[in-house]
Parts: sequence; structure tokens; C-alpha cells
Amino acid sequence: MIRNKLLAVLAVFALAAGVYVTVALAADPAGNVTVDCTSATFSYTDFGSGPNAIHEQVFVDGNLAVDKTFTFSGSSGTDVVPLNLTGTHQLSANADWTVDGGGRISSELDTFDCGAGNFPVGGTFVVGDLSVGPVAQSVGEPVTFWGAQWWKDNSLSGGHGPAEFKGFEDSPATPTCGDNWTARPGNSTPPPDTIPEYMAVVVSSQVTNSGSSIGGDVQHLVIVKTDPGYQGNPGHAGTGTIVSVIC
Repeated sequence: MIRNKLLAVLAVFALAAGVYVTVALAADPAGNVTVDCTSATFSYTDFGSGPNAIHEQVFVDGNLAVDKTFTFSGSSGTDVVPLNLTGTHQLSANADWTVDGGGRISSELDTFDCGAGNFPVGGTFVVGDLSVGPVAQSVGEPVTFWGAQWWKDNSLSGGHGPAEFKGFEDSPATPTCGDNWTARPGNSTPPPDTIPEYMAVVVSSQVTNSGSSIGGDVQHLVIVKTDPGYQGNPGHAGTGTIVSVIC
């Protein structure tokens, strides 16, 4: 904006002096943002050579889910922020910059039905509610959902989980919030050989052992972005990061 005004003033003085010139006014920095269940996409055009400082925010159900500041060089750029949401959510996004007097872009607040989460084959992994913390603030929390030390890696408000439980339940295979689940000790409930990159995980407040059966509750379901390294035996822990909440 300031750049355009300076060029326009120069053009006026040049014409007043009897000098005929052609002035190509540079466009002001501009941008666009679109948001859906999978991602928020920010596009920027007509910026200077940089570095150009950008501040991006994404809101999910009125809560700040992404707060990101970065710089890019060159006149244009695109930034895709993954969301990978499930369930029904109200989404909006905005971005601000200070280049050339500053500017702002924002999306409309809209409601999206993002469907159900991806469940592993044959059942669902479990994490402890105290390890997750307040579920409304759980995005970004690291979790361990599978492994020989599951009972040490997961804290539950209902007390310690049994050492025999390694983190995988198979009944029901696709639970919902408010359900109760059961499993057998150790590898007796066989986990899948592979897991999705993003998958639904149960948050339980208690896990108990009764004879040959282990059981727990479904306080919440969250979506976890899984880390590399998982294998279907307890010696290779399954870990990841919570990216959204289903219920």
C-alpha cells in the first residue's frame, strides 16, 4: 500500500515536470485461506522479496488449535496446516502480516461434519486419562498407546492399570464415548501388524484385571498422529501425538 502511494506521487511529479513516464504500480500483498476437515490452506501473493513474517491461527469449536508464526522469502507462498479432524466441528482461520503496511485474511466460520475416525484393524488402542490431561487442552500432548510398559507409561484417575495390559482392546472394535471395553492379557488380544498414520484412540479413566479378562471405560476418543517405529509386539512401543478430539 505504501509502495503504491510512493510510486503514484513520483508519477505526479514527473508529469508536472513535463516528463512522460510509464509507472507500473505494484500490487498490494494479498492472500486467501480455505479450511476443511483435513487442513487449513493459506496462500500469499504479491509480497516483497522477504523475509515476510506471517502469523496464522486456526480455531476449532472456538478454541485456538493452531498458533503459528513463520517467515518466507519471495513474492508468493502457500502454507498447508494439517488438521485431520473427525466428528462435527465449527472451523475458522485467519492470518496477519506486517509487510507494506500490514494486512489480514480470514475464513468464514462454518460447520463441518468430518466423519468417524480411523480405527485400527480388530480393535482400538487405549491411553490413560491423566496422561492425556484435560481433553479440551489435549491437542499436542504426546501419548504411549502400546508397549510392554503401558501400565507405567499411562496414568489413570481410577488407579494403576494392570501390568498384563499392553494397550490394545478388541471388544468393541470401534467403541464410542460412554462404552466399556474388554481385552485379554498381553498379546492374547493380538494387535494389528500396521496402524494408520492418524487413528482413533480410547482415553480411559480406569483399567482393571479380573481373572483372564481386562476391562476399562471409554471416557473420550481422540485422534492420534502415530510416530514411526510401531510393531505388533510389546517390545516396540506405539507412540504419537493427539491432534484432535472426537468426543
